[in-house]
Amino acid sequence: QALFEKLSRREMQIAQMLTDGKKVSQISHYLELSPKTVYSYRYRIFEKLGIYSDLELTILAIKHGLTEDSQGLKHLPQINAAG
Repeated sequence: QALFEKLSRREMQIAQMLTDGKKVSQISHYLELSPKTVYSYRYRIFEKLGIYSDLELTILAIKHGLTEDSQGLKHLPQINAAG
């Protein structure tokens, strides 16, 4: 979970919504933010965590026990962004 401590409260909120499968348009509507603002948060989340996709975010969340689906999935293969 230390990895996710880099995120602000709002970034964490958006990260959790993304890992729940919410689309940017749904998040922006729910949080009353513009889609552009949500995309900016998403970009910062990716930057801070060193990832490049929603899939990588979801896998990290599962591996770190931050989602309800984390049981039994902590041994997923390591993602290698370089190749």
